[in-house]
Amino acid sequence: MPSSVPPPLQTIRDLCAAHHAYRAHTLNLIASENVMSPWVEQAIDPGLGHRYGDYRGTDPTARKYTGNRHITALDLAARDALQKLFQCRHADLRPLSGHVAGIAVLMACCQPGDLVLELDGPGGGHRLARKLNEAPLCPLKVESIPLDPAAYNIDVDRTVALIRERRPRVVILGSSLFLFAHPIRPLADALNAYGGILQFDASHVLGLIAGGAYPNPLKEGAHVITSSTHKTFAGPQGGVLLADDTALFHRIAPAIYPAIVTNHHLHRLPALAAVAAEWQAFGREHVAAVVANARALGAALAAEDLPVIGAKVGYTDTHTILIASPEAAAVGDRLEAADILATPVGLPAELGGGCLRFGVQEITRRGFTAAEAPAVARLVAAAWRGERPAAEISTQVGALVARWQDWRFTWPLPA
Repeated sequence: MPSSVPPPLQTIRDLCAAHHAYRAHTLNLIASENVMSPWVEQAIDPGLGHRYGDYRGTDPTARKYTGNRHITALDLAARDALQKLFQCRHADLRPLSGHVAGIAVLMACCQPGDLVLELDGPGGGHRLARKLNEAPLCPLKVESIPLDPAAYNIDVDRTVALIRERRPRVVILGSSLFLFAHPIRPLADALNAYGGILQFDASHVLGLIAGGAYPNPLKEGAHVITSSTHKTFAGPQGGVLLADDTALFHRIAPAIYPAIVTNHHLHRLPALAAVAAEWQAFGREHVAAVVANARALGAALAAEDLPVIGAKVGYTDTHTILIASPEAAAVGDRLEAADILATPVGLPAELGGGCLRFGVQEITRRGFTAAEAPAVARLVAAAWRGERPAAEISTQVGALVARWQDWRFTWPLPA
């Protein structure tokens, strides 16, 4: 056997090491990313990644493969942990992403040509139906949910009127640009009048829901929640589908398996159970800190004369802060050159057409507090305006993030 690592593999290892070293010195304000705690990360089991755990319908004991007696128990335990945390009757952990979970609802509940209402890009929608329409096999009519730009939220009256007039099969709420909770009850009532379905994409706020800082959509009238599991929820990458409606849950299951997912990547299930336990113990404290830090950073950025969206109404009720800029991509490049990571995204024309999206969930987990918001805001503002050399700002960024080496809202690993 060769005694040294083959050169191609060494190159891959070097690239991974370089990435981790680089990211350790950046100020990561990407609202769609997070880090698992060491306690959750150690629960990922690579050995389970060699195995198949397919099951039919909604019954994890109805296995296709043999040799699954312990995997079945694991599937059930992880499922039960999510159901307890989100106070719902049903959870399906097989979707491999929030996108897969969301597409499964449309594939199960829509016929070709059905109307689906969802938020468009400037409204922060994940555009599940529009993306599905890229495949000619799945033609849908897709229209945008009316938005109130001033409140940067759904225009309830116009949306209810549109539902009553057009009778869409599915309405998809949820956003990648969440600032404030979406109204659910009046839309759900309008859909219930004829059997329409309200799907809530919780990918960005699942952790906030788990910690009680965002209203549980199922309790507000949503028929089904679809979500990723790695943003504010800080679990492994993957997806989940949650519901109380038993008939709807059974209706969606065949679109997940076998239509979209067969092998559902078993190695992540122990970590899903672990993050659910972590949220049961620390979730309320965790998300309260996230929201408080986001509001503090929003105020500090506004104090630096940056055009923060929602300044008149408290900036945000979530982990997200939006700063308007018609040149968002160029500003994002300046921030990245200074090792500050954020995401350029679109906004309605009434709000300037573009913005930088920031999130505080990762830095909050590592030790950032509201008291440090002015220091972060000064660095962001300096990079935003190009006031100082990027390398100089980067040095200060590195010194700042070096202080955040704690793992908050979790248990220590055993010695």
